[in-house]
Amino acid sequence: MPNDWWTAGIAWNPKKVKGDITSWANLWDKAYKGKLGMLSDQQEVFSAGGFRLGYKPNTTDDGELDAILALLKTQKPLIRHYTESDSCGFIVGQFWMTQAWSGDWVKLTYDDATKDAKYVIPSEGAIRCSDVMVVLSRAQHQIAARLWIDFNLDAE
Repeated sequence: MPNDWWTAGIAWNPKKVKGDITSWANLWDKAYKGKLGMLSDQQEVFSAGGFRLGYKPNTTDDGELDAILALLKTQKPLIRHYTESDSCGFIVGQFWMTQAWSGDWVKLTYDDATKDAKYVIPSEGAIRCSDVMVVLSRAQHQIAARLWIDFNLDAE
């Protein structure tokens, strides 16, 4: 049962980053060296590089994968670090711009320190995904699991 959907794009602090961010290329901007973050998810990072080069995000072409890897190697010295918690680094000011999941960006807007954070799906494209919940056929507590799913899907 689908329960969440999200995109992977770019979040930034408009007090530190001037202008609007519109492209994956912004995460290669040397002006923000040491203040850039990327997700520590190889699929998300490779898709960002692929989108930047105009490739499909799930390419299996060896030449395209090599080109993406070469591009990511040029970015690595600019990155503060790769993270699963992009919002924490953003809140404490380690990141001024970071690859982020849209749900994490929403959480940033609830914190006084980052309430002005902006988010964009870059012009080249972005990954869209969904989370699902399942009840395994051999689950010991199937009724409880189904009630949990119902609770999570309830609009109230």
